[in-house]
Amino acid sequence: MKGKTHWQWTFGCATAVYHVIAPTRGKCVPTDFLAGVRPQCPGPIGSEGDKFRAHGLYLRPGQNAVHTLYVVHHGGRESIRFSNSTPATKAPTLTWIGCALRPDPIGLNSVVGLSDGGLSHKTFCRGH
Repeated sequence: MKGKTHWQWTFGCATAVYHVIAPTRGKCVPTDFLAGVRPQCPGPIGSEGDKFRAHGLYLRPGQNAVHTLYVVHHGGRESIRFSNSTPATKAPTLTWIGCALRPDPIGLNSVVGLSDGGLSHKTFCRGH
């Protein structure tokens, strides 16, 4: 628009789809769109009785050897789960910090963490 790059953001739920054109792909766009409303996140993997069924792992480097692990999870609710990874003397530890749910019928294939703390993912439609 007027010689500047803009991105189309699509937000959806069971009853509506909303499109936003923004000059950024930063996390401020969904933050502003949600205006403080947060979708219910079911908890760490296993909290719904599901097993670890994942692919699309991405480890975003952080400060002081604390990194963020993004995981595409195909359990009870398809989602992207976030954990902090901290090195230890024998094995790293993971601390669950949240998730991003996807609306039906969207499926998730891969995820990448962005430098501003946001994320990007590849999707597909189930049953089409």
